[in-house]
Amino acid sequence: MRAAVFATLASLTACAPADKLQDSSPGTVVLSWNISGDAFVAHQNEFKALLTYVAPDIVLLDEVDPLTGVAQLRHPENARRLIMQRMEAPDQARFASRMDDGIAVNGAIVSLDGRRLLVVIADLECCGDDPASWAELKRRVEAKEIRRVVRQVISRSPVDAIVLAGDFNLVSTAIPLVLMTGPYNPPHSGLIAAELYHQDGLTTWTWDGRGTPFPSRALDYQLYSPSTLSVKEGFILDTEYWSAEQLALHDLSQDTTTTLSRHRPLVVEYSWQ
Repeated sequence: MRAAVFATLASLTACAPADKLQDSSPGTVVLSWNISGDAFVAHQNEFKALLTYVAPDIVLLDEVDPLTGVAQLRHPENARRLIMQRMEAPDQARFASRMDDGIAVNGAIVSLDGRRLLVVIADLECCGDDPASWAELKRRVEAKEIRRVVRQVISRSPVDAIVLAGDFNLVSTAIPLVLMTGPYNPPHSGLIAAELYHQDGLTTWTWDGRGTPFPSRALDYQLYSPSTLSVKEGFILDTEYWSAEQLALHDLSQDTTTTLSRHRPLVVEYSWQ
């Protein structure tokens, strides 16, 4: 079952020393991750060691199993009908319950050093690489609804910046991502995606498709308000390519990230402009 959950760590601290986060000046570190189930419970030690290494100020998790007990954002009824009409009969029987689960999104407004930051975590519909598929239509509907609610929230309760993260499942078109970038009311206007890489500085995939029919690709993103936030540093976290010394130093193993999820966590440190 898809779900989304938001959490903040008790203390707001600078990031622990790491290969990619070297700047010692204060910043806000956001870790977002499609955890793909209950790995944070089933593998508590590994999950804790990873969080200890990153020392994030804000943790955003999506595709958490089971569903969290929060108010649900529903698909509009007209859009729901269109999505169901586009499904073949076998898909209607198999996937109709996803519509009942609502849109997997959650968020909160966090106060940081006198500033207000709206953080949102989402998990859009997966699969369906055909632009005419019901899954792609559902992703676009979900992206529009998320954008609508973000607009509603910031008009009712103004914030200084927005971070919108999650698994956007861009297996067909980039339209869902474009929809979520905005536009929003000033001072936010449009959001942009943080440019993130693996440790090699070249690789950008966040979904590990090895051993599956689906290729490894970038499915997970962090969008942010460039008018008020800037990216100090950031990276895609993957322990598979760490040295033995680095793994031992942080009490991690080479397969830690692989064990916890096929998706890799995104780590971004933001500073206020």
